[in-house]
Amino acid sequence: HIEQSYKYLDVMDAANWCAFTKHPRYASYIESVPIREAAEAAIKHTENKGLDIIGLGVGTGRHEARLMTHLLDHEHFDLRLFLLDISQPLLSIAAQQAGEVLADNRSIPVCTIHGNFHQLASYADIFSSHSPRVKLMCMFGFTFGNLDNEIRFVRNSLTMCQPDDLLLMEIGLAYARSDHPEE
Repeated sequence: HIEQSYKYLDVMDAANWCAFTKHPRYASYIESVPIREAAEAAIKHTENKGLDIIGLGVGTGRHEARLMTHLLDHEHFDLRLFLLDISQPLLSIAAQQAGEVLADNRSIPVCTIHGNFHQLASYADIFSSHSPRVKLMCMFGFTFGNLDNEIRFVRNSLTMCQPDDLLLMEIGLAYARSDHPEE
């Protein structure tokens, strides 16, 4: 088992991941994730409060970029985007992706954090605000299922969350045996 934090640390692993994400089957899978529905639910939940999108282990940032696009389509502009990844090469790609999506909305701050989401509580000051805001913690790409201990992660790393904050995770479900991928 290779713990999620150690993946994609070097440029070659990050480049291999980026090449994989461009594969047509994976790209169509990315588009099938119900991000629009998640954005609509987040908007209903915020009740005129600001919304902080906090991407944990963002990789290339494609999901977070799609989420921001849908929030902006619904004219939700009181946003802040935080991108956190331990891989500096992937974090750079995610920041570029966010910049492209937010090119027409330069008033929305983007903060990239080169760090480890297992130490999320130590970054709490970065997410602080003087106005009431809801945090939407996002973990896409099966990152959660690749953790060595999912329960420990939730108990230890999400301690900075408040009762109104949200957690959006992509969790894969297997409907067939692994030796029958066509099923």
